[in-house]
Amino acid sequence: MRADISRWDEKYRPSNPNPSFDPEPLLTDYNTLLKSGGRSLDIACGVGQNTLFLARSGYESYAVDGSLVGLRYLKERASETGLNIYPFAADLDQWTPPADTFDLIVVIRFLNRTLFPAIIDSLRPGGVLIYKTLNLNFLRLRPDTRPEYLLRPGEFSRAFSSLAMVATDEGEEGESCTTFFIGTRPLTN
Repeated sequence: MRADISRWDEKYRPSNPNPSFDPEPLLTDYNTLLKSGGRSLDIACGVGQNTLFLARSGYESYAVDGSLVGLRYLKERASETGLNIYPFAADLDQWTPPADTFDLIVVIRFLNRTLFPAIIDSLRPGGVLIYKTLNLNFLRLRPDTRPEYLLRPGEFSRAFSSLAMVATDEGEEGESCTTFFIGTRPLTN
């Protein structure tokens, strides 16, 4: 994980002083799923554009990432806004979210399969998961990418089968290099 953190730190260095703070389009496309007043978690938040969007939507927003440089951008923005944002650093290969804590979890462009069960467990009943990451089609653009960092066909549906699926593009054939899954934890188990 240390090499990954260093790579992301370098991406966010001051040589790139104006990162985009536009939220992931899935969040705006599915904004009817967002419940104001809940608690959200943005896993692998980067510079925190999604965390900021969720806080503006009324969430008490937690954000975790391994890159201290990326988190610094989020902390600066958070201090300017006065929103309820709580960023923290963690090695995402070692960290797991606490159980039954979040009403919404967002994971964008990050894949750690060992976290899948903990992500489900950390959703409160009725909580929503919005997950989008790169899939194997990305190898056509970047053949040097390690395949274990890329989602395989049907993987989200199997991993999150205990959630009620709201939307996915997982079964669609096509050229897209990303796959998304949106699901909710049932109110009763």
